[in-house]
Amino acid sequence: KNKDSFQIGYINYPKGHEILKHYHPRRKKIIYDNNEALFIKKGKIRINFFDPKNMKKSFCSKILNKNDIILILYGGHGFDVINNVEMLEIKQGPYYPKSNKIKFIK
Repeated sequence: KNKDSFQIGYINYPKGHEILKHYHPRRKKIIYDNNEALFIKKGKIRINFFDPKNMKKSFCSKILNKNDIILILYGGHGFDVINNVEMLEIKQGPYYPKSNKIKFIK
């Protein structure tokens, strides 16, 4: 969605296509969330989604395999590594681990 503070896209252009010269002007933004995108380079991982108000029970899970990508915009989440995994994580910054992450113990 255009209103989300973090976005990811996949584009496929034919040979010879020209992307016009451009730049993205600086502008002040107020961002209240910490979004992240994960690209699974190899392995297998399960992502479990939780309601941040009740982190005791997952309401949805998804298996991610090699070459999968996921954009996490809202809510609580955790991971179970099924096979050794190598992944690329892209996060909304700046990111401060002590104040931008609330951990829940099982």
